[in-house]
Amino acid sequence: MYLHIVMMALKEPMTAALRERMEQCFDTIRRGCEGVARFELLDNHSRTSPDYSHALLSLFTSQQALDAYRTGTAHEAMMTEISPHIARIVVLDSAWRKDT
Repeated sequence: MYLHIVMMALKEPMTAALRERMEQCFDTIRRGCEGVARFELLDNHSRTSPDYSHALLSLFTSQQALDAYRTGTAHEAMMTEISPHIARIVVLDSAWRKDT
């Protein structure tokens, strides 16, 4: 499994309309990209990083699945839709082993 987390600092506060649009984009990716095990928008409640108010938490079956997602049309469409609202991002990509 491969973990991909994107922390987002938005240019303006999250509105209901923006959240709905992001959720629609995320749903398209969940349905249309192979190897997506988890893909969701989370609110960040941390007091140590208040500028990064939201995060994409995603889990892919492999690094190859993540690479395919990054170069796919669903990712491009999502970025076209949401990037105008994002001031900064921080990305974490890492192999993830679930402890048993």
